[in-house]
Amino acid sequence: MRLDCEFNGLCVTAARNEFAEGAMRLMHGLSRRFWYYHYKQAADLPEMARLHGAVAKAIADGDVDRAGRSLDRLLDNIEAFTRATITEL
Repeated sequence: MRLDCEFNGLCVTAARNEFAEGAMRLMHGLSRRFWYYHYKQAADLPEMARLHGAVAKAIADGDVDRAGRSLDRLLDNIEAFTRATITEL
């Protein structure tokens, strides 16, 4: 979780968009609390790490299209986790 927080911070800082940064920092804080509370219910930690790694690698390679596709897959996974968690409530 610490590395995820650092990665998210690096991404929003690298974007150099103060408005997006403010919105993303707020969202990251809220999602982190949700994750801490629910991750044992439905999370696949190895898959989540792989998806984050794919985003980081694409960014490091400067491949904008691959970064976008990788981020889409990560967000789809996060949405599926959230839906699986909420439907269990």
